[in-house]
Amino acid sequence: MSTLTIECAEPDSASLYEWLRNEDALRGAVVRQAEPARPETLGALSTILVDVLAPGAVAALAGSLSVWFTQRRSDVKITIRSRRGTISLDAKRVPDAERLLRSVVEAVEPDEP
Repeated sequence: MSTLTIECAEPDSASLYEWLRNEDALRGAVVRQAEPARPETLGALSTILVDVLAPGAVAALAGSLSVWFTQRRSDVKITIRSRRGTISLDAKRVPDAERLLRSVVEAVEPDEP
């Protein structure tokens, strides 16, 4: 399974997980793992694993993240990891979230099997 890992603090993580789970193209491809609070963080983090092996999954993830980001009323920080690298986003009212997220997701998209 080729996966992207998204780390996000609570309560944003719960919201993002539910959002991605309801995305038709990602149904069955999203798993959430809660982690205890780390000393260097202000709250608990959760890890969301997204299987991006299915055709169109990367585009669906980028588009879905974009809509989710634009609907946030607070600042959000997420970290996206794959075998190819890690990128952290600290989003504060991003004007073109979709373009930014497509670039990010494509940059860390796992290599084809």
